[in-house]
Amino acid sequence: MFAPTSGFLLDNAARAMAAAFPKATPERVAAALDQVFVLADQSWEATRSTVSFRSNIAASACKAGCGWCCHQQVGVSVPEAIRIAVHIRALPSAEASAMAERVRGLDDQTNGLATSRRAAGKQPCAFLVEGACSIYTVRPLRCRGLHSTDMSFCVASFNDPDSVKAGLELGTIRPVFLGAPQHVYDQALNGVLKALHFAGIADYGLELTAAVRELLDQPKRMAAWLKQRAAPKSAALVPDPGADLRGQFK
Repeated sequence: MFAPTSGFLLDNAARAMAAAFPKATPERVAAALDQVFVLADQSWEATRSTVSFRSNIAASACKAGCGWCCHQQVGVSVPEAIRIAVHIRALPSAEASAMAERVRGLDDQTNGLATSRRAAGKQPCAFLVEGACSIYTVRPLRCRGLHSTDMSFCVASFNDPDSVKAGLELGTIRPVFLGAPQHVYDQALNGVLKALHFAGIADYGLELTAAVRELLDQPKRMAAWLKQRAAPKSAALVPDPGADLRGQFK
């Protein structure tokens, strides 16, 4: 089976995303990003279906209902945040309202937390419902690329992250996350960012929960972001990655 190269995926993802511009609307961006999702998913399926991959790489242990990795900070691009907000607003009223309330509730608890503090809180993603992703078809590219070969590692990381970290540092525990899907979906994301760059649209590195909350609470900001009339509020940005380290140097 044909396995597309990184350059092929990046360039085609960029072309798919560029179709939303220059007259970008939230709906056009959503449709363009859906095409990126298709390209990336097909590329990953082609990659893991090759004889070489199947013969040499452990199979993904991820399956519906596990959700152990869905308790951490997730970074998204502007189009991804818009795509999720468009998806939620299209749901039946009661379902959309319940999802929006979960987003607001989680953001109240986690906004501004550095990566380690967000993980330590063990708060599930607002879109994790009964162990399953409730926005699975429009989930972020970073979520799509995270595949584990050993669920017990994921469970241990959730229950006792300090011990797992120590084991990784000592070499007594081996990493279990597959690099291939991360690379595939990162290349798709790079294609999205490339298209934004050439369209003159700034991307800010957004935190999933806070960014989606801003767009649900103020829907007009979707168009404002795309027309560069407004930038995401600072509360929607991924917290400073150096915040976890500051205490070690005092």
